[in-house]
Amino acid sequence: MFLVLLASCSYDKNPLVENAGYLEGSIDTYTGASKIRPVAGVKVTTLPSTLESISNEDGKFYLDNIGSGEYIVKLQLKDHYDAYLPAEVLAGKKNEIMGTILPYDPKNLPPLAPNKPYPQNNGSIYDTALVIAWTCSDPDSNPIYYDVYFSEQNPPRKCIKFAQREKTNVKIVGLKTGTTYYWQVKVRDYPGAEVFSDVWNFKVKSF
Repeated sequence: MFLVLLASCSYDKNPLVENAGYLEGSIDTYTGASKIRPVAGVKVTTLPSTLESISNEDGKFYLDNIGSGEYIVKLQLKDHYDAYLPAEVLAGKKNEIMGTILPYDPKNLPPLAPNKPYPQNNGSIYDTALVIAWTCSDPDSNPIYYDVYFSEQNPPRKCIKFAQREKTNVKIVGLKTGTTYYWQVKVRDYPGAEVFSDVWNFKVKSF
C-alpha cells in the first residue's frame, strides 16, 4: 500500500520564479516481512509534465520551480510497479510528498480498470450534489484501494479521495449549474499493481 503525506511550509530560500513552488519527497520500499528501507534510482516525473528527478541513496528527490497547481507524481523503478501519487504545489512554498514503491510480482494479476460510471459518461444531472460511483474488481481477490480525481479540468488532477478501500462511490456536494465536471478513478491492489479508468464527465444543468 502506498502512503502519501502532503504538507506545505515556507520555502527558506528565494530561487523561485513567479507562481512556482518546490516539491521534495522521500520514497521507500518493502524488503521481506514489512521491513521498510529508502530506495535509490527511482525516476520521478509529473503529470502534467514538468521536471524530472531521480531519488538518491536516502530515497530523497527534489523538483524546483514547478508551476503552482495539482499534479500526479509518477514513480518508476525497474522490477517495481509504477506508482502514482497526488500532489499539490503552492506558489512560493516547499511542498512535501512521501510514497512507497513495491517490487513487481509476476504472479499477480492487476485489477480490472474501473468501469460503468455513474453518472453515465457525457451525461447530465440536475442537482448540485450526488454520489458518483463505479464498478471494479480484482481477478486475484486481493484488497483494492481507490484514488478519485475530480475537477472542472480535463484531465482531472485534484485528488478528492486517497486510498479508499473497497468502497466504489464518493459523495460530491457544492456542484455548480452550467458546469462540466471530469473525473477518473485509479485502482491499486495490495501487491502494487495500479490501473486508471478512462476520464469521464457529466454536466450539471438547471431545470
